[in-house]
Amino acid sequence: MVAPLVFPCLRVDQGLGTFYVFVAPAGDIMSLLTVERRGLTPEAQMKVQRALDTRRERDIAKYVVQPDATFPTSITLNADSDYVHIIVHGDQLKVVWGEETDANGGGQPYPDGGGTRFFRPLHGGLRPGEIVDGQHRFAGLSLALQEANAEVKARLQSFQLPFALMFDLGPEACARIFVTINSTQRKVDSSHIADLFGLSEKRSPKRIAHLIARGLDRMSGSPFENGLKILGTKVDDSEFLSQGSFVKYLLKLISANPDKDEQLAQQDLPLKADPSLPFRQLYLGGQDQDLLATLHNFFTAMADVYPNAWRVEPKEYLLRKTVGYSASMKFLKLMALEVMTSQAARSLSAFGRVMSRVAQAVPEGDWSKGSFTSSDAAAGKMATRMFDAVKDDLPKLLVP
Repeated sequence: MVAPLVFPCLRVDQGLGTFYVFVAPAGDIMSLLTVERRGLTPEAQMKVQRALDTRRERDIAKYVVQPDATFPTSITLNADSDYVHIIVHGDQLKVVWGEETDANGGGQPYPDGGGTRFFRPLHGGLRPGEIVDGQHRFAGLSLALQEANAEVKARLQSFQLPFALMFDLGPEACARIFVTINSTQRKVDSSHIADLFGLSEKRSPKRIAHLIARGLDRMSGSPFENGLKILGTKVDDSEFLSQGSFVKYLLKLISANPDKDEQLAQQDLPLKADPSLPFRQLYLGGQDQDLLATLHNFFTAMADVYPNAWRVEPKEYLLRKTVGYSASMKFLKLMALEVMTSQAARSLSAFGRVMSRVAQAVPEGDWSKGSFTSSDAAAGKMATRMFDAVKDDLPKLLVP
């Protein structure tokens, strides 16, 4: 006889009332859950879920198939007590997903306190668990299960999910829980995330980018000396660029997919070469100091040809802001094939010759707030202007 689903659970009493926490394999529980999204019809106006973010769904689907994937926070459910039940089995609480019947109704017997109750499996596509919070985890995992091969699918079906189970909540209570959970969350600052990679014991592009950011911030005479907002918070007037922004644009020159490279690094698997990324080979060769020196020399040369924008009156210009840093890194990427030919091509004198030529075509005033705008498109156009000024003579400028 097929039995209903039964999982051990724990009771939790909080201000809103009582709820229960339990763990269940995805393959067992997913078909019993539903998402009720808010819409414009009178019926949909009684629902609380926001529209599905398909990009986030896809990102989670890619993430959950990784061997080290984890969902440590619980998915919050509103359950229909006609089909989901709490029973006392000895000194343990259990949650039963099934239809209650009697001894003659084909149900399985389960002790409940001093008596016995009978339950049979749910039929007819019943989904008595409404997701109040956690719909994107549910959707991403569902998508991954649809697309996975047999081996990965078997692993995902056994993937254990934590749940917080509440019963028979009305629309108002569901809305209050949803708003409380989601309105109090704050996105983790990218600088804080970048800094946390310093704790990693594995070498990866993210860790190296973090270490280079820290190194240039602390290095005496560096163009970034005491200039990075570590953890994203400005604590001194000398700080002009967030650690997160520095790492973000540096990573674009090291890795086409930093998350994937991070996963490979954690598994001690080799990373592939990519000629389109200027710093990829230095990273793969363990030449981290050379990478740091290249950035030091490049930005020192830039500060030398744009002294007002970098050192004297930087607040009147956007050169040291995120958009200016972005343009500079895009320009460095455009020069990559020539710059990475030799150590001499990455020297301070080589970059000095290049930047002197650039400054003739792109005068300092073009970086001012009145002339330059804060957008990725503007950064790209500026990088192209800089490259056009030197591209014909670049090999001779770098290595005369």
